[in-house]
Amino acid sequence: MSISKLARLPSLAPPALSANSVLSSWSSKRSVNGQDTVTMPNWCICYYYIVHFLICALQADSVLNWIAVQPNVDGLFPSLFFKNHLKGKVTLGARGDSFYEYLLKEWLLTGRRDTLPRELYDASVNGIASRLLLRSTPSLLLYVAELEDNQIVHKMDHLVCFLPGVLALDHLVVPNATRLAVSRELMETCFHLYSRTATRLAPEIAKFRPLADAVDDSQSMHNLLRPETVESLFILWRVTKEQKYRLWGENIFRAFERHSQTAFGFSGVKNVQQDPPEWNNEMPSFFLAETLKYLYLLFSEDDILPIQQFVFNTEAHPLPVFNSTRCGRGPLLDDSLSPVNDEL
Repeated sequence: MSISKLARLPSLAPPALSANSVLSSWSSKRSVNGQDTVTMPNWCICYYYIVHFLICALQADSVLNWIAVQPNVDGLFPSLFFKNHLKGKVTLGARGDSFYEYLLKEWLLTGRRDTLPRELYDASVNGIASRLLLRSTPSLLLYVAELEDNQIVHKMDHLVCFLPGVLALDHLVVPNATRLAVSRELMETCFHLYSRTATRLAPEIAKFRPLADAVDDSQSMHNLLRPETVESLFILWRVTKEQKYRLWGENIFRAFERHSQTAFGFSGVKNVQQDPPEWNNEMPSFFLAETLKYLYLLFSEDDILPIQQFVFNTEAHPLPVFNSTRCGRGPLLDDSLSPVNDEL
């Protein structure tokens, strides 16, 4: 959100005031059963949300404005950012995934008002299509490669499986049959990475070879109970209502139960091609906070955290869509806002 946009918002408290001090000064005390309690009107709670939102937006805006003018490859940025230059490979996997995910989600979170992240998102999706989106042989699986020193690297991290969900969410807001088709195909590839192994759990990284489709990477055969695939299954189910996405999610959950469940919780496995596998005796916090949450939402009713009203950040925290008149409860779908460019 730019400074010029802030100027058009309703008058706010002086910048020196923190959100907590605003709440303190605007709350009122009353006595209940002899004890003082603090009450706040709904508009004050709304203000608390707005202040935090704007502080974060200003901080993020300065970074995004700087990124936008840096050298890039058809809208794709290297994964490492230094003070005066960019360095590193172009990847939607480790070190790059959240950046591309947040481009769309920041636009959605601002009620489709902050146009810069949307512009960067569209450019990045077109760059992915022209530079990184490839097909395997012989099965013609669609996958997202990496770019290093202007050379294609035929590998795909499990982390990349956030992308089918983002493309489906994009289609929900701005209908685009091409992007939805890409979302569906990438979702099939992500599920294939599970269904092809002995444990039916996906490895951390898959490589692609001519005439072999996805192949094992001997250094990355572990499964860390990651959430990206089930996150995308959840969004595609909500968007398309195709029953296969629930079925695939159930299959993944059954594989977790069969191969990862211990007497005290769940554990990652060291090699997904070994059945029974050896555990690494670690349960990441994101398994509870993200993986199981998305599996629950996959089988929940649509009115449980509706994706038209909430944006999930990369840690699966649901954030209400910002709307200055309804205090963060505005829908993603707003007919009063003009559609954006719907090229792939």
